[in-house]
Amino acid sequence: MPLRTHIRLVNPRLGTYYAIFAGAFTALVLSLLIFEQLGFSKRMLRLAMLAGPIALFMLIGLAVTTRNTQEFFASGRRVPSFFNGLVLGVTALGGVGFVVLTGLFFVNGFDALCLVIGWCAGLVMMVVLIAPYIRKSGAYTVPSYLARRFESNLLRVIAAALLSVPLLLLIAAEVRVGALAASWLLGRSEQTAAVLILVAIAIPLAGGGMRALTWTSAAKSIVAVLALLVPVTVLATMATNLPLPQMSHGPVLRALGRQEVWQAFPQAVAAPFGFDLAGPGKALITQRFATPFASVGRFAFILASLVFMAGIASSPSLLLRAGTTLGVYETRKSIGWAAVILGVMVMTMSSVAVFMRDLLMDQVVGATRDHLPIWFANLMQMGLAGLDGKAASVVAASITLKRDAVLMALPIAAGFPVVAVYLALAGALAAAMAGASSAIYALGATISEDVVLGLKRDAALESIRLTVARLAIVLAAGMGGWAAVMAQADPLKLLFWSLAVSGSTAFPALVFSIWWKPLNKWGAGAGMVAGFVVAVLAIVAGEAGQLPLNSELAGIFGIPAGLIAGLVANYITPMPKRHIFELIRDIRVPRGETVYDRDMRLLRLKQRARD
Repeated sequence: MPLRTHIRLVNPRLGTYYAIFAGAFTALVLSLLIFEQLGFSKRMLRLAMLAGPIALFMLIGLAVTTRNTQEFFASGRRVPSFFNGLVLGVTALGGVGFVVLTGLFFVNGFDALCLVIGWCAGLVMMVVLIAPYIRKSGAYTVPSYLARRFESNLLRVIAAALLSVPLLLLIAAEVRVGALAASWLLGRSEQTAAVLILVAIAIPLAGGGMRALTWTSAAKSIVAVLALLVPVTVLATMATNLPLPQMSHGPVLRALGRQEVWQAFPQAVAAPFGFDLAGPGKALITQRFATPFASVGRFAFILASLVFMAGIASSPSLLLRAGTTLGVYETRKSIGWAAVILGVMVMTMSSVAVFMRDLLMDQVVGATRDHLPIWFANLMQMGLAGLDGKAASVVAASITLKRDAVLMALPIAAGFPVVAVYLALAGALAAAMAGASSAIYALGATISEDVVLGLKRDAALESIRLTVARLAIVLAAGMGGWAAVMAQADPLKLLFWSLAVSGSTAFPALVFSIWWKPLNKWGAGAGMVAGFVVAVLAIVAGEAGQLPLNSELAGIFGIPAGLIAGLVANYITPMPKRHIFELIRDIRVPRGETVYDRDMRLLRLKQRARD
């Protein structure tokens, strides 16, 4: 007799639900625009733009609270490809990419593409080498997959401990960016804003797990995409009569290049291993936008792309999304959607940078210090922009602008209503919350499934398992807040460190566990430990100035170290047992039931027969 399940298939009304959500958010923005014209205070507008989306996110999260194990850990394995790709694309970019990458395009121009290439190549490597096979295994976490593949609970706990470090670094980076945006809207300190963000994340996640993460992150992704697209689309329509900034900023870029020549921007060439991307402070705009390798050397450009690629492909917070789709084909399709969405967002960010530079060249350069445009004077008053030197007339080389303020500075420079600025901040907050939520859930699931319950031989009861997971998610949120307070570093640097450590620790082990059958638990464990240790030491040495490369490129030492240590340990230890080879062959077959679900079904049948 076939087993019955109460879990439904894909909800056919999802598109309707999220169209309603997008309509509600649009109505909120339009209402605030009307209220602004009626003379309402900016404080009220800011609080409404902050409270409205967060209330909607929490309402969605609380509405999908569940007591079912598969719903909690895998969203019922019935998330449509588009929604999974939407969440994956925005989560991979996160608040750091949303805010910082826009600023890097503005300051460093072409050289920021080293990160874009890494992001996109990481998704390609994920879909080709890792994610479909994680989906077929049915594992809820990356350490759980490794434990099943190598039949080692000890390896499970070691992997959980090592991968918790990059997750904490990622949480710290996203919380810091989100707190920066929320503090502008809240009018309070970044610490208070960080507490608000973590509470708004932890409550829905503790109740609904992956199910809450999926559907709240879908809403956050819609807010982030709208907040990024709408202001620059309006500006592109005003400037070029074409509402496609991704295509219409080309002529603006050509005019900008001629202005850079007239302003005598230098033709700088970085050292081959030089890596000098803009920091969080005010940066001079002296680099030509379309000139390659002016701040990042040719070899450093390649190394940064490789580090980002390996980190994204093996990120434990992103790989969890592979298990939420209906099957292996849907997993591949969802990552394709993620690449498309990420690509559109990145092209839009470059448009923001081009239009912002053009406004500065057109309205600020050549003006006297006593007759600056009002919007630029406001930016200076807020501490977001400045002028170096004491010349009476402004030259381009004297303008400074904060890297992380470019996204919100564009609506100010374009003369848009102040609500447009708050919309950009709300989008940055939503993207940061999506990235932080994914990392917090991954850390909580790792703590509960692989540390607390990882060494138990018998499966825990569902009620105990869910209770432990909920408590672990709350603990993970607290640990993430502590990490954000302690790690007072540039969010971009924290993201680089996170991807360097995760790529060095997990990338060789995951790839070889799927594509090289003779790999045993000793080789996997030695590779993970060696990669982790070398990457951490390289980060410390790079920060201390003891290495010729920046600490952001530490993964270039950790990944080969993990690979070599794993191969050496594998060759001096016994081969895996025969049934491990059969398991790998099963994982490589895309069709059919997942390995984990099949094992659980057989276990239930044995328990029924025993009873």
